[in-house]
Amino acid sequence: MMKQICQTRYMQELTENEYHLLKQKNTFFNSTVQLFDHTCMAQSLLTCSIEDPQIKQDYYEQFKSVAESYRANLFTLHMECAEQERNRCKKMHDDNMKKYVSSFQYSLDDNKKLSPDMARLIHERCAKISERIICIFKHKKYFFL
Repeated sequence: MMKQICQTRYMQELTENEYHLLKQKNTFFNSTVQLFDHTCMAQSLLTCSIEDPQIKQDYYEQFKSVAESYRANLFTLHMECAEQERNRCKKMHDDNMKKYVSSFQYSLDDNKKLSPDMARLIHERCAKISERIICIFKHKKYFFL
């Protein structure tokens, strides 16, 4: 039971932090720093073989619109998937915690009850897992930004 609780806690913290990092990445990529005009695709379009400036500009604007729309849709889809995974992991961990509480409180056999020391160790282990994941994602955010 302890192994399941620790694994689901790890997955819950991991997906939670990945979700928040993805939100920050989304904000960053939609900022003015990351405008389409500064990307490699935009630069290569400007050097394409179209000679007429008006046609070149129209083509560029269409391509820019499609690329930005695609990027927005991709980020939206990615966020939805991350949120679903986050909710799934949270539910799994909550279910394991309910099993843990019921086995701790409602077992009739004293040998099957969890001791208070074991309960404390499980809570401490879960806290350490959370601290470790939070520390890892602080470094990921630092290197990303």
